[in-house]
Amino acid sequence: MMQYNGSKIQIIDLPGIVEGASKGRGLGRKVLSVARNADLVLMILDVFQSELLKILENELNEVGIRINKELPEVFIEKSHHGGLTIHNQVSSIPDHLVREVLRIHGISNGRIIIKEPNLTVEQLIDVVSGNRIYLPALVVLNKIDLVDGNFISQIDNKIQNFIPISADRKINIDYLKRSIYEKLAFIRIFLKPRGDKIDEQPLIMNQYCTIRDVCLKIHRNFVKDFKYAYVWGNSVKFSSQKVGLDHILRDKDVLRIILK
Repeated sequence: MMQYNGSKIQIIDLPGIVEGASKGRGLGRKVLSVARNADLVLMILDVFQSELLKILENELNEVGIRINKELPEVFIEKSHHGGLTIHNQVSSIPDHLVREVLRIHGISNGRIIIKEPNLTVEQLIDVVSGNRIYLPALVVLNKIDLVDGNFISQIDNKIQNFIPISADRKINIDYLKRSIYEKLAFIRIFLKPRGDKIDEQPLIMNQYCTIRDVCLKIHRNFVKDFKYAYVWGNSVKFSSQKVGLDHILRDKDVLRIILK
C-alpha cells in the first residue's frame, strides 16, 4: 500500500508477461485479467531491454486493454424496432460498413452517433463489443544506475515519456510516486461537519467528481437525504457558496453537506 498526499494506493506486483501471454502462455491470461480491473498500469522494464515494451503493449492490446488512449466518441442507443439510423458527423467509414459491424454484433435496431474524427474500424468494434478497457499507463525503466546519460538519450529517441529509476539505489522513487498519483488524477476533498473543524484527512476522489459522487462514497443514503452543500475553494466564486448535487469539485475544496 503506497501512501501519498493523503491517499492510499494499492499496488499489485504481477508476474512478468511473456510473448504469447494473451494466448494463454505462462498463465498469461490470468495475469492480464487482473490488469483489466486496475485504475493504472505500470509497465516496468529493464533499461537494457526497453525494446520489449512493444511486446508488452501488444499483449495488453490482444486482451482488450487499450493503453493511454481515449474511448472513441461513438454513442449507441439500442431499440427493439425501426432499423438502424446512422449519424456520422466526421468519420470516413462508409455507412454500409458501420451497419455490417453492428449487425455482426447483434445490433439491428437503434441509433449510432459518430463524433470521433479519424475513427478506425477497430475503434468502432471496440465500442460496439463493449468489452474493451481504456487505462492510463506509465512506462518505467529500472537499473538506470548501470548506464550513462548517452545510453538514456538513445532510449529517449525510441520511447517517449518514460520514468527512469533505480530500485536498488532508490533513484527517482519519489518522482515515480508523484507520477502515479498525478496519472490517477486524484483530488483531495476536505469535509467540514457543522460546528467542527475541517477534517485533517482528505477524502480522495477522482478528478471532475461531483458532490453526488462524494455523497455516494460516504453513504448511499446521503443522496436521498441531501438538501444542499457549502463549498470553500477553487470550484466556487466565493467562500461558503451554496451548491447542489451536480456541482463539480476541485482539488483541496472544503465541503459541508447539509441533509434533510
